[in-house]
Amino acid sequence: MPVLRNNRTYLPFLTAIVVIVAYYSFFLGDVIYSPNSYMNSSLEDGLKNYYTFAYHTTHSGVSLHFEGMNFPFGEHVIYTDGMPLFGFLLGWLPFLKGHEVGVLNTIMYGSILLAAVFIWRIFQHLKINHWIAAAGVIGIILLSPQFYRFNGHYGLSIMWIIPLITLQLLRWNDSEQKLKRAIGTSLIILLLFFIHPYMGLMSLVFALLSIFMFFLWKKVDLKTASLSIGIIAVSAILFKLFLLLTDIHTGRTEKPSGLFEHYAMPETVFVPYFSPFKKFLEFFIPIKNGQPFEGWGYLGFSVIVILFVAILFWIVNFIRRKGDRKSQLIQPITPVFFAALLVLLFSMLIPLKWFTEDFIYQLKVFNQFRSVGRFSWVFYYVAGMFSVFLLNQWYEKAKGYKQWLMIPLIVAFPVFAVLETFESFTFFSANLGKQENLFLLENVKKRKEWGQTLRLIENEKNAVLLPLPFFHIGSEHTFSSGTPEIQQLAFVMSYHAGIPMISSMMSRTSVSETVNIFKLLAPGYNGRSNLNEIKDKDLLILTTNQELDRYEQQMIDAAEPLYQGKSVGLYKLNYKLFELDQMNKIRNHRQAIRKHHHVEKEFLLSDSSFFRAENYNTFKSEKVFSGKGALKAKKSVYTFLSTLDSQGNMDLDASFWYYKGKEGLYNALVIVEEIDTITKAGSWIHVTDPKEFPILRDEWVLVEIPVKMKEGPFVYNLLIVGDQNSEDFFYIDNLIIRGKGINFSTRSKQWTLGDFELFNNVPLQLKE
Repeated sequence: MPVLRNNRTYLPFLTAIVVIVAYYSFFLGDVIYSPNSYMNSSLEDGLKNYYTFAYHTTHSGVSLHFEGMNFPFGEHVIYTDGMPLFGFLLGWLPFLKGHEVGVLNTIMYGSILLAAVFIWRIFQHLKINHWIAAAGVIGIILLSPQFYRFNGHYGLSIMWIIPLITLQLLRWNDSEQKLKRAIGTSLIILLLFFIHPYMGLMSLVFALLSIFMFFLWKKVDLKTASLSIGIIAVSAILFKLFLLLTDIHTGRTEKPSGLFEHYAMPETVFVPYFSPFKKFLEFFIPIKNGQPFEGWGYLGFSVIVILFVAILFWIVNFIRRKGDRKSQLIQPITPVFFAALLVLLFSMLIPLKWFTEDFIYQLKVFNQFRSVGRFSWVFYYVAGMFSVFLLNQWYEKAKGYKQWLMIPLIVAFPVFAVLETFESFTFFSANLGKQENLFLLENVKKRKEWGQTLRLIENEKNAVLLPLPFFHIGSEHTFSSGTPEIQQLAFVMSYHAGIPMISSMMSRTSVSETVNIFKLLAPGYNGRSNLNEIKDKDLLILTTNQELDRYEQQMIDAAEPLYQGKSVGLYKLNYKLFELDQMNKIRNHRQAIRKHHHVEKEFLLSDSSFFRAENYNTFKSEKVFSGKGALKAKKSVYTFLSTLDSQGNMDLDASFWYYKGKEGLYNALVIVEEIDTITKAGSWIHVTDPKEFPILRDEWVLVEIPVKMKEGPFVYNLLIVGDQNSEDFFYIDNLIIRGKGINFSTRSKQWTLGDFELFNNVPLQLKE
């Protein structure tokens, strides 16, 4: 008789649930028991994902079009990372406003218990002893790598998805009506795409590989397996068709970065990040590449040991030719385990990383899924369940006192999970679920400046928000990061006022839309934005009184102040009048140069204090901005663009045109280096990224860098460098270094094209 008797009253399952709830409550009790009072994060992706869910369900209902960001274009709801499936289900409820954060938190934390239910059902399906199953449920849930997504990526935190798909696959294997089961699985996966596309694709790949493995294990015939695979694959086809029919936004980037950066490694799967066993396991799998976050899928010490012992036993039994060497291999969970193992290899970019990036991108299969390290979660759950299955087999085969000896091993499964997660839960829970809910109006009013700003915004009926410092993230072609402070203020004001913002923080934003929006920040220049929807509205400029670039400051200077506090500013700007004013100022500068100018070769200057120009016309290059040539340099090495001897205390402006290409893969740092010629000591006094600048022309961006000289034995180097592993090249043209405030112009064909005039390094075509 087994020492651990199965309890038909579900006492073991209730015990597991109580332990899980108690453990999570110890660290996160505030947000669990008062889900609408707290947020898991109030910054960046975490706040944005609350915002997209809250704004869409409250202001857009069940619409497929998200209007809160990227005005005037908006965005397809799938690209907002706001779990649109739940928005569709809840967006029609009139009483939801003010409770969106609580609903989202309930969905996330409720997924923990639902995952426990599905894992328990899997163990029941496999006829595992109830107490061993309870130990397994506790260990698997507590160590779940999806816990680390609770601080921002809420759609990726839903824990029940992979256990549900695993249960579906086991039921499919045992069913007499496999095609009906396949249809059900396909519908489930289709819905998962609407929670998060990664969870949908992850489930799809896992399901297809599992059915293929069932066929190899001769548990299903070729016809049934093929039809089932085809039926389940329809889910992806339907989702793709849905996007094609409903997505009105064109020109999304085809080569998002990260595929060859955000993948899993042995160090992220078999070595813990926080654990008393870290040094022991690291002895077998040394950490050579670090443990990048996107690859986190650590199995747990107990699972690793059980799998290691099982492999040893199988090898020994195979060598001894014992009859039971196939006992584990014939079980229904085994094909699923090997399918999950293939998914793990895929998450490690095997075999993708054996080919060039260009070849993989040309396949256009994974171009929109760059963080494949997340696929290691499939192996985490399945390996955990498989190890519990093995533990149960060993227990059932043990006799007499050997079963008593197995009890400490069974108890160790959840105990080790507690030991391994205590440090990580302590670390992450320090901020998780501790921030007050900023989507509650009373919490906004408690911040006096925020409350006053919100009242003023609500009075503006024909307005759109423009946060400065500007942020627009998502296209990977042209983007600006802004600051966490302005992002937070903008999201909160936009939600409460129900007013969209020009800024954006989403994924795969249309490149053409993004470029058009960026042109708003540099009015009066060639290629002006034609967004009449913005020109017909009042721009409400939100600021956090942080440093702005000169184009942003021009907008503030021209705007009407509505509120100016210590940490918040609100201004009103008529963009159409502002644009005309900027064009007039440029025209006046050009006329002033012609009347009172200094001549420097082909240039007319407003001042001759300092001016240096290089158009690289003697350099051969396949990419040219103007003239006959451009500088072509390897991204992997430091390229010196100019060296300047100190001119005393002087402020200079350096600018050049940088080729970003159609994909916008900048991959560059522009550096101003100061070197003491006596001590030979050097330091970087300014570092910038070409992607941060708003002046665009075709596939080129104007990079502008301040150079602050000081008196002394100093030399200043302007240089550029990219990824040391890159085989690509920089293309740079029209380098100009001038004293701050100097205006210049030229119509030389060596510096510009056609009828354009180069004014302050920008080609202009203005009517006199």
